[in-house]
Amino acid sequence: MEVQDRSGAIISRFALDLPALLASVPSRALPLDDPWSVTRERLQVGSAERNVLYACRRLTYHGQVHGAVHIYLGDDAWDL
Repeated sequence: MEVQDRSGAIISRFALDLPALLASVPSRALPLDDPWSVTRERLQVGSAERNVLYACRRLTYHGQVHGAVHIYLGDDAWDL
């Protein structure tokens, strides 16, 4: 999970069991809209690719953009 401030700078990053995954993700721009957006992506982790769900949401309060939240969820059948 990444949290961005209003300028797009990452101000917080948290990873549970996916530290290598988040280290390989390029910085993203602030989302253009406020509602959640969810997509499936393949990210490079070392020498392998990994399926992830990616969700993002722009954080707007009282008409002002305050930043964004980006969430990556590893799709791993091992955890079932």
